[in-house]
Amino acid sequence: MGLCEGDCDDNDPEVYPGRDEVCNGIDDNCNGFIDEGFDQDNDGWTTCGGDCNDDDATINPGATEYCNGIDDDCDGDIDEGFDQDEDGWTTCGGDCDDNDASINPGAEEICDCIDNNCNWQVDEGFDADGDGWTTCGDCQGTYDCDDEDDTVHPGADERCDGKDNDCDGIIDPEWLCG
Repeated sequence: MGLCEGDCDDNDPEVYPGRDEVCNGIDDNCNGFIDEGFDQDNDGWTTCGGDCNDDDATINPGATEYCNGIDDDCDGDIDEGFDQDEDGWTTCGGDCDDNDASINPGAEEICDCIDNNCNWQVDEGFDADGDGWTTCGDCQGTYDCDDEDDTVHPGADERCDGKDNDCDGIIDPEWLCG
């Protein structure tokens, strides 16, 4: 068949009217459409044209990338442009402080009055006596002055027992134990 009889590419024997369409970026059957039948979500993109999820019309190479844990624009990267501190974690991926690369879900918790690992707990693992106070410093207005005794911490009632029960620097105040 020549070009005059409807063949749209006389130089390619694999392209002719009546041929089954193949997902390849070519009008294989000369009907004026490329890869028809291969765009399952009708977003204008086929899998052979780069659509990485042909079941979701919002995901394709022409889509805008959003901070949602999905490769919206099919470029192989997830949530690119949303990691301000370049620590490999985004706010949509759990980074609770995207301005500090040392704070992210993969970070180790250290005794510094900060939620380093983004688990909504501050200095967990640093309260040896389980009284809710750590020796990490001035986290809650003051710190535990004896992390081996759960009766000694800021907020504890002072007693006449030879200890600084409330961590205010005074052992057995005279006004109480006088």
